[in-house]
Amino acid sequence: MPNSDHFIYKVASEDSAGRFALLQGDLAPRMLIPPHIHTREDEMTIVIRGRLGARVGDREFELGPGGVLLKPRNVVHAIWNPTDEPSLLFEYISPGEYVRFFEEAAALPGGWAGPQVAEVAARYGQRWVETDWLADVIRRHGLRVGVAPAPRIKVMAGEEGFEPSTF
Repeated sequence: MPNSDHFIYKVASEDSAGRFALLQGDLAPRMLIPPHIHTREDEMTIVIRGRLGARVGDREFELGPGGVLLKPRNVVHAIWNPTDEPSLLFEYISPGEYVRFFEEAAALPGGWAGPQVAEVAARYGQRWVETDWLADVIRRHGLRVGVAPAPRIKVMAGEEGFEPSTF
């Protein structure tokens, strides 16, 4: 959820003994967080205002206010704002230590788009992946990439073997 340069911590990782963190942030119009995998944490995104497009495993979703998206560890996922208005989101992350990635990436020279972001991500068990569906999602929604997505690992649709849920 890169935004201008910060999140609002609703619950800091330290306040839950590291079990989780809850952040508030916006996703800019037409912004894409490219396909990636977390190997150490599960995430849940709650849409407060606006719209959220997402792909988790083999399923694509579009959620409005009140929508909840589960992004389990080791499952390829991407999120985007399919509209011309900012989306306001809550991001629940468990365990909560992963929020340090957001802080470190935002402080890099060049921010989220800088080449060092992949190195920082790798330290936190995250990696970007190449998919066979990303170009179509970008084209259909007129998206721009919000994070420098390199290096990549090729993952074809259907390989994840997980049935994601939305509530």
